[in-house]
Amino acid sequence: MTEEWDPEPWVARHEPQKVQASEKPPAQVRPPIRPKAAPGRDRSILGIALTQLVTGIVALLVSYVPILNVPGSWPRAIIFLILVLIIGCVTSQDDGPTLLTRGWVSNLIAVVAVLPMVALTVTIARQPHVSLRAGSAWSSIGLTFVLSFVLLCIAIGFAIWSSDEPDESGLLVLPSALLIPAVIGIRGEVDEQSALRAVALAATVAAFAALMSWSIARPLRAFAPAAALCVTVLALWLTGHGPTFTSTSGQIVPLLFSLLFTVTVLVGVATSGLSAFAHQIELESRPAFARDLEGEAARANMAQRPPLR
Repeated sequence: MTEEWDPEPWVARHEPQKVQASEKPPAQVRPPIRPKAAPGRDRSILGIALTQLVTGIVALLVSYVPILNVPGSWPRAIIFLILVLIIGCVTSQDDGPTLLTRGWVSNLIAVVAVLPMVALTVTIARQPHVSLRAGSAWSSIGLTFVLSFVLLCIAIGFAIWSSDEPDESGLLVLPSALLIPAVIGIRGEVDEQSALRAVALAATVAAFAALMSWSIARPLRAFAPAAALCVTVLALWLTGHGPTFTSTSGQIVPLLFSLLFTVTVLVGVATSGLSAFAHQIELESRPAFARDLEGEAARANMAQRPPLR
């Protein structure tokens, strides 16, 4: 008797599916490591210092050129200096303002707007018998208030224009502010030659103040214009170039000079803070989505740059 063959049950074999290896996520490109810039070393401040130093040198040189200092109805030397400053403003443009443009504009405003006003104010205030009792002080009072208003407008203008770099606004208004003590310190008549030397003094001191601001940390830059003003006023006073007026004038004349000094110091101190305030208002006035888009664009730009090796 044959044994029955009992076949083993058929079991379907499933071939193991090949698991595709998961692709590795692309390596994220880290933003480049940017070395921290040394405190207070911005090229724009060096541009301001350069333009102010050139203005001071040109003003001093043209004050000694005989052909430009001929007595007459036209101030040839000052006109020549204005032309130099205009050429500097025009040639510094490269599809927009450059590092040198603000410095040239600052010096041009000082020579065109502030110098004639302060020279006329000082000349009239030094006339004999200037007093309220005699009724001859109203022209000096009016010119002093107009000059103070011009200084405040210049400070506000530079504060708004340089709101992207608030530390520079005080340096830009410094040539105009330094002209006040420089012209008041002139002995004798305020003629064209002495006015040009006052411009040279103001521009040179402003250039050294910009260099000092460039060499110190950013939080301390706001004090550079005030320090330059205080040092200039003190140096002029100690060297005998303080405010002078005739003995027949009333007390209104030293009061007007004190008002000019106060406004000058206020302008030099407050311009940087006003510029920072304008910058904060500008940031807060932007829509939220615009700030987000700018932030994303900045991060994408950083991610696309290859890292430093």
